[in-house]
Amino acid sequence: MRRSALSLTAEQTSDILSRLSAGEREALVALPYRVGLFVSFSDLSGGWGAQEKELETLSSILREFSEDFCKSEFSQSVLMQTLRARAQWPSWSQNIDSVPVEVELALDSIKMALSDKSLLDFKTVLFDIATAVAMAFREDDGESQSSASRPSILTKILGGFGFAGKVTLFPQINVSQAERVALAKLAKALDYKPE
Repeated sequence: MRRSALSLTAEQTSDILSRLSAGEREALVALPYRVGLFVSFSDLSGGWGAQEKELETLSSILREFSEDFCKSEFSQSVLMQTLRARAQWPSWSQNIDSVPVEVELALDSIKMALSDKSLLDFKTVLFDIATAVAMAFREDDGESQSSASRPSILTKILGGFGFAGKVTLFPQINVSQAERVALAKLAKALDYKPE
């Protein structure tokens, strides 16, 4: 039965995660990292310099998102566990093409336990992470975003962390066509419609 509460407590979040099998829990905790890789690996035209910048940005994005207390307890808890499992990131970097399927499976494993709001928040977090990674290096014009300017750019793109519906797949964001395709696949897997 789907929870009707608007937000979950830390205890409820822990309870939801504890009901998952070890494999389901790891797949869920890996998602914030893997969705970022999915978009990053979709376009190698910027070269390894762009790839390295995007991976560096992914780590920063996950940290920033985990510190945003406007997010649901569930999203924040998953992000914190993703960061704590940093030693596993290299093993989570395999078979990136399967991320859309993994997203669907992970959402199926938690959707009945979460409120509509918590589920939407988690989908938004995943999509925002992927979009922010795509924006870390604009392959279309080769312009890298410095780490000093990145937070203000991310805030501009995402409308501030924790605000749904600010990211689109359309011309307002400066990402490559390959990254747009990856974002579209991710949005479909998430059943998420950016405005």
